[in-house]
Amino acid sequence: MLGTGAMEQPDARRGRPSIGGFLLLRIVAICVVAVTLFSVAIHLLIVRPAQDQLARVSMDLSTDRLEAEFRLTAAGAEQFLAFLRDWVALGPTDLEDPDDLVRLSIAQLRNRPFLLNMLFAEPDGSGLIVGKHGDGYLVRKIDEAATPGRQRWRRYELDGRPRGAEEVVARTYDPRRRPWFAGAAEAGAGRIHWTEPYIFFETRDPGITVSTQLAPSGPHGGMVVGLDFTVRDISNMTRGFRVGQSGGMTLLTGDGGVLGLPYGADAAPWLSGRSARLPQPAEIGLKPVAAAWAARQGQAGLHADGDTRVVIDGKTWIVRFRPMMLDNLGLVIAAAAPRDDFTFGSQRDALVLAGLVLAVLILAFALSRQMARRFQRVMQELAAESARIGGLKLDRPVVVASRLREIATLVDAQERMRLMLRAATNELEATVAERTRDLADREALLRNILDTVPIGLAMLRLERGFAPTIVMINRAGAAMLRQAPGELTGAGATGFWAQPRAVARQARCLRRDGTIGDFETRLRRSDGSEFWAALTAVVTQHLGRTVALGAFLDVSARKAEEERADEALRQLRDAQAQLVQAEKLSALARLVAGVAHEINTPVGIAFTAASTLAGEARAVEALAQAGGAKRSDVMRFLAMARETAALMETHCRTAADLIQSFKKVAVDQSSDDRRQFRLAPYLEEVVVSLRPEYRKGGHQVSVDCPDDIALDSYPGAVGQIVTILVVNATIHAFPDGVAGNVRLTVRRLDGGMVELRYQDDGRGIPPEHRGRLFEPFFTTRRGQGGSGLGLHILHNLAVAKLGGQVHYEDGPGGGAVFVIRFPTTARA
Repeated sequence: MLGTGAMEQPDARRGRPSIGGFLLLRIVAICVVAVTLFSVAIHLLIVRPAQDQLARVSMDLSTDRLEAEFRLTAAGAEQFLAFLRDWVALGPTDLEDPDDLVRLSIAQLRNRPFLLNMLFAEPDGSGLIVGKHGDGYLVRKIDEAATPGRQRWRRYELDGRPRGAEEVVARTYDPRRRPWFAGAAEAGAGRIHWTEPYIFFETRDPGITVSTQLAPSGPHGGMVVGLDFTVRDISNMTRGFRVGQSGGMTLLTGDGGVLGLPYGADAAPWLSGRSARLPQPAEIGLKPVAAAWAARQGQAGLHADGDTRVVIDGKTWIVRFRPMMLDNLGLVIAAAAPRDDFTFGSQRDALVLAGLVLAVLILAFALSRQMARRFQRVMQELAAESARIGGLKLDRPVVVASRLREIATLVDAQERMRLMLRAATNELEATVAERTRDLADREALLRNILDTVPIGLAMLRLERGFAPTIVMINRAGAAMLRQAPGELTGAGATGFWAQPRAVARQARCLRRDGTIGDFETRLRRSDGSEFWAALTAVVTQHLGRTVALGAFLDVSARKAEEERADEALRQLRDAQAQLVQAEKLSALARLVAGVAHEINTPVGIAFTAASTLAGEARAVEALAQAGGAKRSDVMRFLAMARETAALMETHCRTAADLIQSFKKVAVDQSSDDRRQFRLAPYLEEVVVSLRPEYRKGGHQVSVDCPDDIALDSYPGAVGQIVTILVVNATIHAFPDGVAGNVRLTVRRLDGGMVELRYQDDGRGIPPEHRGRLFEPFFTTRRGQGGSGLGLHILHNLAVAKLGGQVHYEDGPGGGAVFVIRFPTTARA
């Protein structure tokens, strides 16, 4: 059974190649790779460098030819310009009657196809332009000083005969403002000046002009003579040069403008745009030149010799730039051609080479096949013997015929392995039987140990979607669920959960973290009853499957005790809240009693005065009825009535003010409404309402608060804080029979905060009591009317209600200082 289980199935080996095929494939692959690498190396190290060198040589030769031809043309133009300058300087030239100059110019334009116009201009703005026009010539006379905005035109046939009469045309053209005149004048007399490419005024064609200025002396001193070249003529020159099979030459300006098109380029897009500048290579479809020019912009030497390689539409192009100077004009010659244009070797050569490579591969295949078959036979016999040994058929010795030393060594090793396996198999069978008995004994021992543990233990197999199945559970766990352990093995565990959602969350944590601990939930027994259990679990592997090992304990009794403790705590908190409310009502009751006592005096005086006034009124009335009333009696009664009314008015106003202050303070302290109010008058009203409380001991309370402090907060909380502080001062701050002073000071702080500082000159608070000032029910007068809730309520109002803070400080004279800081606008 051991050998059969270890052997590989035939279906698994069917898709694998044989050793003969494996060797054949590898040897042929080595040959192919070697030939391929050799071909690639020859191509990269010999063929490709030779092609690049051929491309550079071809481009340099074409560049030399174009440069020579262009310089020859430019030199001819400069020579003719020098001749024309000397001829004008020596000859009797008159721009008003220029027949000789016109005949000379037409003859030169006819013989020089690259010329478009011949230009003559005096420093005073007069000038003459002789140029090609349609199928003839056009002569334009200009005099901006005498006739601004007007020109005289005369047309000529190709043979130089006049055509028609002279005509006046409205044109504004000042030669002194044109680049060719200004450049020649700046260069100086006798110096040749080439303009940058620009747009000709009349024809609107792009081109360049070469010009020179006559010496200042002589009849035509300062005159400028110039020759116009159109880019059409320059492009005709560059389009005649081919590089490789499909490449060409391009002439560029210093800023990259196209002055001459390459071979095969379409001139229509180039000439269609009549803009004020020459187009860039990318604008007329010269992609290789445009890409190479952009690549060279970032290099240190733009005019350095060398080639630039760019890839356009999957094809590699070689582009070489060479700078060229014409006196003051800097140009760049660009040669561009596909790299493949310089491939050498014929198609026949490529076929012969391919045939040789194929013959080499066929020969390598034949030799490799013969070698693979010989080696495959030996390996098949070795494999058959290995399969026999693997199947534990160990009675027959290993025999494989081979002349190779390594194969003979392998056969000897297999024979030794057969003998060792035969001896080991006998020993292994005895060992397996013994280990099986040991495992059975250990399993029984472990089961007994688990059953004696008073904590519930279980192993759960975790399926997909967390649908655990009970693999094992001990007796304590089964007893908690009120079932036998055998009944629970193989059952689903989800039916025992009374809180599936909470357990599902813990299951996700278990899968993510691998463990959960001290998780409490309710479990459902088989009879439907529920109990609280504390769970602990960890994920592990068992026999190749993911399982969870869990321990659970019945904590129903502890949970019941916790619930009773929570209920007791809730009742304690309710009682505390009732005591706090009672303290508030007690303070309000003392306030009511004090106000009632304070009101009794002014009301009693007013009542006595009213009774006296009524008696005097009855006496005067009796005198009047008896006819004995005198004027002096009436006047005395009126004087007494006036004094009595004033006395009644004063004491009634005092009672009314006291009642009004009491109403505001009492309403605010009995409600939690939020409103906007000014702090200074409100504090005054609170102090007035407390006057009966602190005047009994002869104490004085003063308020120092700016009038401009306005709050959007809870006035009841502010009034109750002041009431608690003042009442506490009358009870605790001063010894019996000693009158004291209390001062309430308010100031504004930064950040929208306000500070209320209470200070008295009493006995202060001992250091050992300061740490418990704001604790509930802490008082130093237990049994003497102190509840210990006053400062606790103050702390809650300042922090929770007003959103501020409160702390205690020692007064400078030994008294107590409470500092309350809170925002002017309470939190929402």
